[in-house]
Amino acid sequence: MNSALKQLCAILGLLLPAFTQGAVPNIVLIVVDDLGYADLSCTGLANDVHTPNIDRLAARGVRFDSAYATAPICNASRISIMTGAYQQRQGQYWYGGPGLHDPQFTTIAEALKKRGMPPAMSASFIMETVTSRVVVDFP
Repeated sequence: MNSALKQLCAILGLLLPAFTQGAVPNIVLIVVDDLGYADLSCTGLANDVHTPNIDRLAARGVRFDSAYATAPICNASRISIMTGAYQQRQGQYWYGGPGLHDPQFTTIAEALKKRGMPPAMSASFIMETVTSRVVVDFP
């Protein structure tokens, strides 16, 4: 598991006591393809970039600024983000792989759903098989 995923799991672990007290936190995970480090104004690295809405989210939440993708293509690296396991362990090496069909790998959405948090997804998520578990887990 890479450093960013370990950090995400640690943060989610810190939030778990809130579930027993009735408070349910909002978790928003934004994944962007081809985003350079200076492409957000909250980094202060570029004068010609203005992203005020993302800046507000970054100021109020947790920002991962030292994360690396586990694959050079989006769908394989997103499988890794959703499960916390390298996509190769699931047979996903490139486009056209099996997707998220192995029940051995629990997604973040499945884990949150078990704790009473209804997951939602708004994305352009490319998977080769439309019947992937991802579609089922995000009603």
